[in-house]
Amino acid sequence: MVQWTGKFFRLTLYLVFFIGIYSCQQKADVAFPENPSGYEVPKTVPFSLPEPEPVTWKIFPQDSVPKGVKVNLNLESLPYKSFSANEFRPIKAPAKTTSFDWDKLKSIPFDLDTIPSQPIPVRKFLLPAPTVTAASVPSVWQGGTSAMIRLGQTEGLLGNKVYAMVTDPYGSMWITTDRGLTKYDGSEFQTYNFFGRSETGAIEILPKLLFDPDGRLIISGLVTGVYRLDITLGLVEHFQTGKGFIRMDYDAQGKLWGVNGGLYFLDLEEKRISQLEMKINDIPITALFGVKNDNEGNLWIGMGQGIGIMDPFQKSIHLMGDSIGLNVRTAYEFKEDLKGNMWVSAFSNGAVSVNLENQTFQQLGPEQGYFGRTANVLQDVNKRLWLISEDTVRIFDQEKGLMKKLVTRAVTRDNNFPSSSLVGKDGTIWIGTDKVGILLANPNGLLSEYFTVENGIESNDVWGINEDSKGRIWLGNYRGLNIYDSEKERLYLFQFPGGQLVNDFRQINKIGDDVFFVGMARGFSIIDLKSNTATIYETRNTTGIATIFIAEQTPDGKLWMGSGSGLLLFDPKENSFKRLGKSNGLSSDMAFVVKKDRNGQIWVCTDTGVHLFDSSGNSQRKLNKETGLMTDYNSMLFETSKGEIIIGGDMGFSILEPNEKTITHVSAKSGISPPSLYDMNESKGRIHVGSENGIIVVTRPDENSPNQLWRFSNYGKSSGLPYNDHNQSTSFVSTTGQVWWGAAPILVVNHQDPLIDSLAPKVHIKGMNIMDQNPVFLKPDYFKSRLLEGDTLWTSDLSESWTKETLPNDSSYLAQNKIQWDSISPGFRLPIGLKLPYNQNSFNFSFVNQTAQGRDNIAYRYILVGEDEEWSPVSPRPSSRIYYNLLPGEYSFKVATRGFNGVWSEPASFDFVILPPWWQTWWAYLLFASIFGGVTYAIVYVRSQYLKKENRILEEKVSHRTEQLKKSIDELKSTQSQLIHSEKMASLGELTAGIAHEIQNPLNFVNNFAEVSGELIDEMKEELENGNMEAVMEISDDLKENLNKINHHGKRADSIVKGMLEHSRGSTSEKKPTNINALADEFLRLSYHGLRAKDKSFTADFETELDPNLPLVNVVAQDVGRVILNLINNAFYACAERSRSTGAERSRIASTQKVTEYAHSENGSSSYRPKVTVLSRLVNLNGDIGGVEICIKDNGGGIPKSIKDKIFQPFFTTKPSGSGTGLGLSLSYDIVKSHGGDLRVKSIEGEGTEMIIFLPIYG
Repeated sequence: MVQWTGKFFRLTLYLVFFIGIYSCQQKADVAFPENPSGYEVPKTVPFSLPEPEPVTWKIFPQDSVPKGVKVNLNLESLPYKSFSANEFRPIKAPAKTTSFDWDKLKSIPFDLDTIPSQPIPVRKFLLPAPTVTAASVPSVWQGGTSAMIRLGQTEGLLGNKVYAMVTDPYGSMWITTDRGLTKYDGSEFQTYNFFGRSETGAIEILPKLLFDPDGRLIISGLVTGVYRLDITLGLVEHFQTGKGFIRMDYDAQGKLWGVNGGLYFLDLEEKRISQLEMKINDIPITALFGVKNDNEGNLWIGMGQGIGIMDPFQKSIHLMGDSIGLNVRTAYEFKEDLKGNMWVSAFSNGAVSVNLENQTFQQLGPEQGYFGRTANVLQDVNKRLWLISEDTVRIFDQEKGLMKKLVTRAVTRDNNFPSSSLVGKDGTIWIGTDKVGILLANPNGLLSEYFTVENGIESNDVWGINEDSKGRIWLGNYRGLNIYDSEKERLYLFQFPGGQLVNDFRQINKIGDDVFFVGMARGFSIIDLKSNTATIYETRNTTGIATIFIAEQTPDGKLWMGSGSGLLLFDPKENSFKRLGKSNGLSSDMAFVVKKDRNGQIWVCTDTGVHLFDSSGNSQRKLNKETGLMTDYNSMLFETSKGEIIIGGDMGFSILEPNEKTITHVSAKSGISPPSLYDMNESKGRIHVGSENGIIVVTRPDENSPNQLWRFSNYGKSSGLPYNDHNQSTSFVSTTGQVWWGAAPILVVNHQDPLIDSLAPKVHIKGMNIMDQNPVFLKPDYFKSRLLEGDTLWTSDLSESWTKETLPNDSSYLAQNKIQWDSISPGFRLPIGLKLPYNQNSFNFSFVNQTAQGRDNIAYRYILVGEDEEWSPVSPRPSSRIYYNLLPGEYSFKVATRGFNGVWSEPASFDFVILPPWWQTWWAYLLFASIFGGVTYAIVYVRSQYLKKENRILEEKVSHRTEQLKKSIDELKSTQSQLIHSEKMASLGELTAGIAHEIQNPLNFVNNFAEVSGELIDEMKEELENGNMEAVMEISDDLKENLNKINHHGKRADSIVKGMLEHSRGSTSEKKPTNINALADEFLRLSYHGLRAKDKSFTADFETELDPNLPLVNVVAQDVGRVILNLINNAFYACAERSRSTGAERSRIASTQKVTEYAHSENGSSSYRPKVTVLSRLVNLNGDIGGVEICIKDNGGGIPKSIKDKIFQPFFTTKPSGSGTGLGLSLSYDIVKSHGGDLRVKSIEGEGTEMIIFLPIYG
């Protein structure tokens, strides 16, 4: 017992321990999906063109054929306007380069070690809570003609005037405006204004921002001094220098240099400031506006006239200015390009760069085609310079000598401090403006320009674009034909005589060398520049056909024209005009597009299908959804440089490869959005699609990787295009690579094939709300490490202060709820090692993709590992769902983002733990186990002592009862043997009368033949005496025959006696082959005569139907015979009982009816004859003979259903008391089962019973 208790106690401890270990929620990582956007790879399937069908044209009569009216067309005599598409142009002249001798430049020597310094008073205070405004998607800037987007007041930025911008190490943009300091993280603006005001009461001007080597933000307040902000802790240090600086920068030694009426350097750690006086001929130079450290350690200083350069050894400052031809005024900003040129931003006209290594400087001015003052210089990822002037940006490609103008009409300076610009981490150009916030341009994008009637085009509805041999662009619109000459920067206008109704133009198609077809609202026209003529064909009045959209010309000179009245075929040579419409073979009267492929075949798009004609026009093939296209509505068709036919419509586009006999369907499932497409072209091997929401650039996977996803880059409003519903089949790619689009009400010109990279964006988890609270994970200890002895830390409003020793304890929501963490991550201040109590278990997360471009394409997927089973669906929402009532355990929140280029980032993760309540901790489980084990041990010990005592008493009782039980069992065995013997004797007794009857017959024969034999002997003696030997011989023969009969009947009596002895004798259990038929026949007769002996009034019929082919069966004969006898006895008993009940009924009825009537009535005795039948038959099992069946049937009263299930139970009987033991059927059942057989019963109450014995032949 003690050993068992110890084992139980140990098992309990182990169980509790493992429950404690695994009771907390365990996290199981879920991999980021391989295809997170869920797009499908477009599938290429076999495709065969339908069989051709004959074409039956409607031929117009000769008098209805349109007649041409020719007019002269002299471009130089046409009216024009000054116009530029702002394409890349070669600069008009090379940059002016001037050499200088460094050693001959004027210089100012100095010794920094001898310059005195002054202490700087410093005040430390907490960053105040910001004003938070949600950031909407940047809007389209429509102030100029260049496609740009804007971040301004409308988008959530407080302030219009932008002073300075800088990107922090974590991707957020810090901006100073006329409303203070703002942090922009992509999803919101946080604006701080803890600065003083100027003497006039105006908000402090913050002209410069930069980060120190430790990631702290340095802010210059022009009036109040310098501020250093720890962006993670929110700790502000105000260095009260008396005034701030116009520009600042760190040198290679870590000193902070600033300019404002002098040149200063500061040691912020030592809190000291020094001024380096610059003098020429003892005249101080105080007009200083800029300072910048270059890659070689030179410090560049912007002056009112010229620039100064401090050498890396900081021993002298060399001066450059008018004396060497460098006419620079008020230089305030410097930008070093990749070639080592330092570009100077100044108030003077032109653009200037200085190269110290080559000792040269370059100037760009009107001679090179550059105008204006350079406010900022940037260099993009393509190594091009962005020269930002008042309201214009010029992109300068130094390698190619090309320059492009971007017109913003947003000034960077207007009698104020110039606004700064920068290149963002993703390459986006951020341009600060004076009054409209920030403009953003994508240097890798399309560099689009868009124009309206305000810029000179005759109509905003441009539906036709083409190019002549001189590179002039022809534009068909609703009011005439504009012809753009880029060399002369002129936009000409041609109109036919007749006013606006005549000059409503559609598409322009080149049908020969400088010969163009132009569709019109009232017909069409042919422009022939070789002959300087224009011929107009009016069709409305002659044929009833109004607008003609487009045309192609076949080599035989025929014009195939698409119109609103079907497909038209005009043969100028034959002067014939034909039409094919819905009524005579075309699927629709609306023929949008007509294209001739390289094989000379004509393709026609309608709103209900596509038709392919042979060049003769005699046959066509009809293509639609039933024949393999995605849709019946097809609005564009284009042949690529590879010979592919691309058909587009309202569900995407299909690429048909006639040679390969395949088609590839590209739909929304593949990622193209929107799927409704109207225009298409090919630029530098890539497909450009004009949709109802922007231009889609299609990037197909490499031929070696056909199973990769396709990429679709959408350039729409997020790229600065104000209107994006493109006109049908209008776009054109010029010989110079420009792509022109009609997107009413604007004309779009793309000057660059976009650079679509495969760089993955970055995503940041920026915050976590706990129980609907937005906590800040800061501890007083974090500030203690930043406070020196004697430092004072003030609140943001300067109303309260503390020293390092008096900092109060944390009383925030986090401390009150015992939320623990180890440290915080820089930038977004996420807690590291976060541990939450079990009751702080509901929260959600916010996250951000800080990419500036294409913010409407940004999407996220997230998962909380430990709670979620799969990643969330794709969503643009930058926050997770709220997680409620999470179980204790380890969790990891992960989020990934998709950028403008369609590439997904690596997931960012944040791990934390929810602690269990104390009663679910390991020590609680250990305590519970100890208490449980102790109580269990005490209970078990007391109980065991009690059980020992009870056990002794029980053993005595068990011993006594065992003796009594043994005696009872012996008595039961004796009683059982007696009962079985009684049953045997009962059956033997029932046989006695039958056996006696059976023995009586042979005895009677013996007696009779013995008596006859005696008489024959007497006769034989007489004949012997008479000597009649012949008679003696006959008598002796008779006597012998009688003796044989006596012998036979004697043996018969002997066999009956032996059978009775075998039946009464105990079974030997020895199985022998036995004749079942003989056994059944014998016991049937014995049973019947036995019943007759008991009841002389009983009579019954019996018969046998024994199968003569029955083989011998291996059984214990006496046992089986006992079973057969028992069943036959029961059958005769049942018949006798029914016979008696029938007789009683007859006597009752006879008392009220005449006997004769009753005798012939339904219940009369004549209607029932007792009968028992014994049958035997072979039984087949699985196709083979498996056994025999012995059936004993009677027509007695049957067995009631209520007792049928009980008849084989021991001691169950329906006979009167004393008439049976109830063991007959039970023993019979056991005997049959011991032979491997079965005993079944079939009985219908009132009709009779059938008992069936099955015995296997080889039992």
